[in-house]
Amino acid sequence: MSVRQLDNYLKALCDNGLIIKHITGSYKKNGKVYNAPNVYVLSSDLNVQQHIQEAVDRLKYTYKVDEFLPIIHKNKKIRKD
Repeated sequence: MSVRQLDNYLKALCDNGLIIKHITGSYKKNGKVYNAPNVYVLSSDLNVQQHIQEAVDRLKYTYKVDEFLPIIHKNKKIRKD
């Protein structure tokens, strides 16, 4: 499966309300900016916001950052949803 196919499947799941996507943002490491992974949660979950926050907190710990920056795409800043 290609990355494009996976992105299309995730988009379809989001568009149909089956999962919720949280765009995490980017972080700096050794002077370079990297995009962090997005967080996906089942929309039927009763604790959606709590699970998103827990996942974001784990990502902050993993990447050793206090907060995430706006997303960077080819050295251009794009808005964060």
